[in-house]
Amino acid sequence: MDYNVKTAILSWFHFDTYRNLCEPLDLKPWHYIGMIYNPYITSVMTCAFMFKNFTLHEQLDTPNLKFTDKILLIGSNYHESISPRFVVNPVIKKSNRGRPAKPKRTKKKKLGNGKYFNTSTSFFIPEVFGKDQWINSPKFDKIYKFKVYRTGRGQVPGVLHADKSDVAPKLEILRKFLSDYSGKELEFDPIEECLHMCNIKTKLTSTNIELDIVNVAKVLMQAEEDKDPINIWDIVMSSNSKITVKFSRPSKKKAHKVTTLVITKQLLTVEGAAHIKDGEEIIYWINDLILYNYDTCVEDPLFVQVIYSDSSDTDDCEVFEYCTQPQCINLDNQDFDILSPFR
Repeated sequence: MDYNVKTAILSWFHFDTYRNLCEPLDLKPWHYIGMIYNPYITSVMTCAFMFKNFTLHEQLDTPNLKFTDKILLIGSNYHESISPRFVVNPVIKKSNRGRPAKPKRTKKKKLGNGKYFNTSTSFFIPEVFGKDQWINSPKFDKIYKFKVYRTGRGQVPGVLHADKSDVAPKLEILRKFLSDYSGKELEFDPIEECLHMCNIKTKLTSTNIELDIVNVAKVLMQAEEDKDPINIWDIVMSSNSKITVKFSRPSKKKAHKVTTLVITKQLLTVEGAAHIKDGEEIIYWINDLILYNYDTCVEDPLFVQVIYSDSSDTDDCEVFEYCTQPQCINLDNQDFDILSPFR
């Protein structure tokens, strides 16, 4: 039976269905060509942009800028312009339980009032317009907080979609506003417009399996010793429930860029990836590494419950109590003979 044919057929099925079909087809779970992790979601992304031939000085230009109906706040360390319909510091009740907060270390040197990032001007633009009041809290309103630096470069965190479809209209509002202020039509530099930081989350496709964190750590350490081409920089295991792996992932803007992978029994998080493809590569790599070491890295009760019988009916063979010889399964409300390609 050709290996490629088997894996091509089995890649059609959910991993739980595949686990139930492995024994009749004489396959092992680490032969599965596919993903044991769900499709990932991007949780945090930062978009970078740049205006051509434009400078904005936070000390000289900010006093001349005033909020509008669509820009709720314009601020720097030297001046602020805040809409009266924007609640900047909402009072949010917190629980009285827990230890008291530690005193924060005071900065010895600051520029202006120190409320904003140095050498930048901030512009707050809401996701939804036409409200009577906006509150500066993610619990109430989504606010895009743009930063524009003296060089014309800028960035905005909290982007929700990889294609930037959610932030593109807000970026156009900012462009028109600064074009009116500068007296010339500003243009974006397409080379500088990109997602330069994102976090990615995913979890195992099956709730019936979970990772053996200790054995996963051993496999990762072996990959580090073997100088895996993905460039593992550091591995830290917190008790027996979490592994933190740091990778050396140089980017165009940062030669010493470090991306972090957090592994728990069910969840997988890539933090600080330079772009979507960078995070994808790490997810595919750890997915394949776990599959190739499935028997040691995955706690799968379906494959470890093996009963040995001395009965003459079984001829001293292994009997898998989960396994019955299935002839067909229901796929999209249609009967599909799983064994038909091999008959």
